[in-house]
Amino acid sequence: MRPRNKQTTLRVRESCILMDFLSRHFSGMSRTSMKGLLRNGNICVNGHPETKYNLRLDPGDVVLLNSGNVNYELRSSHLKLLYEDDYLLVIDKNEGLLSVTASATKEGLSAFSILLNYLQKKDPQARLYVVHRLDKATSGVMMFAKTPEMQHYLRDHWKQVISERTYMALTEGCPEKKEDTIVSYLHENRAQIMLSSHHDDGGKLSVTHYRVVRESTHYCLLRVNLETGRKNQIRVHLAEIGHPIVGDNKYGASTNPIGRLCLHAKTLAFRHPATESDLRFETPVPRKFNALLMNDEEEPSRR
Repeated sequence: MRPRNKQTTLRVRESCILMDFLSRHFSGMSRTSMKGLLRNGNICVNGHPETKYNLRLDPGDVVLLNSGNVNYELRSSHLKLLYEDDYLLVIDKNEGLLSVTASATKEGLSAFSILLNYLQKKDPQARLYVVHRLDKATSGVMMFAKTPEMQHYLRDHWKQVISERTYMALTEGCPEKKEDTIVSYLHENRAQIMLSSHHDDGGKLSVTHYRVVRESTHYCLLRVNLETGRKNQIRVHLAEIGHPIVGDNKYGASTNPIGRLCLHAKTLAFRHPATESDLRFETPVPRKFNALLMNDEEEPSRR
């Protein structure tokens, strides 16, 4: 989707170097991105395109940044952009990538930082807002908002807006019930471990639906749908019934054959709050999940 044509005009108040001026007014944008805008002719000084980052500016000079002339693409090995409009971004996040950096002052790569950098290459004043999160070790579909109004609406009307959230989980062993609903109250202890209780002890009511899709000798692939979205909900609930997710040593898994938590956010479907269109985003089950099941099915015949 081509970005809208946006212009930012600033007047110089004191003598300085162009790059320093840009850094001061667009602090959320990297120097590399600013140099890219200069190379592409997106910055004008007194009405003329300027490419020299070390140009000296004098009081009264006018600097114009035109961020709509270039069609930027998001290129990242950590995530894939599935959808973008004026209100939302939907991505497919890799496992191992934080959804959001732990704090504003702590350096670290996250889906949030990658997307914000991408947006600010198009518009240095762009902002990004968190709607929901995936665990660092979980891959799959997630959504961010471009405006605070959209963020607040989605958070306040999440159950009404979201029509489907489907995860694929590979567990150790297979549940006795091939389809079931797990209901409990979850709360977090001081060690940041989520605990489950079947009576209301002050925790948050949590509801998880699952169905067995495929099973092998030692593993089972489940389709999981969330009715609520609590922290670590799927991981806790599956561990509670005696079948933790493969690779989840935090909640009792004893195996980690492919070096990752085997949980993937496969589907996110919702009614767009602004356009009222029905959107559905679906990503494939990681190949390593199916490969592990296939190898486990073949293992007895090799003996």
